[in-house]
Amino acid sequence: MSLTRLGQHLIAAPDDRVRWTLVWEFLEEYRWESAETQGGLLQAEPQPVGDARWDALLAALAEHFLRPA
Repeated sequence: MSLTRLGQHLIAAPDDRVRWTLVWEFLEEYRWESAETQGGLLQAEPQPVGDARWDALLAALAEHFLRPA
């Protein structure tokens, strides 16, 4: 799942419990991908979720994973 797709799922999710589950799934899937694939999952900027907290989390995830080692 890409970060953009995660954002789409967060928009459609009915509550925060489901949103946290989706974030967990993204992190698990990301962890098992190759380094080359991981970079592709972060290429496109997700659309705003409509909640500043979730938008900030998506931005923080991207910043964290894209920082130089």
